[in-house]
Amino acid sequence: MLDQLKKAIKLIKKTGDKIVFFDSQEPENTVVLVDLDSYEKMVLGGEIADNKLVYKKTLTDEDLTDKINREILIWKNQENSRFLEEENKARKGWQIPPEVKSGAKEIE
Repeated sequence: MLDQLKKAIKLIKKTGDKIVFFDSQEPENTVVLVDLDSYEKMVLGGEIADNKLVYKKTLTDEDLTDKINREILIWKNQENSRFLEEENKARKGWQIPPEVKSGAKEIE
């Protein structure tokens, strides 16, 4: 078992991937094996440089696209809310002007 764990750790170091160990008998015992540097970045949100934590906020193309789409959606909703406010204002019911109404013929 120890040899297999060492082999998995070497593979993680080579590829930078993560390995999930899933116990179908006890799913709550599932664990993920990840190299320490990647774990540190996930937990701390940055890197250690010169014994100091340095935060680097870099977005992948997908993250950046998602962020832009969320901001556009928020902007559109703000614009739409202005139109909805206008629609929800109380208005007088439309009526035929009396001069037009008095000049009209009654249809039987």
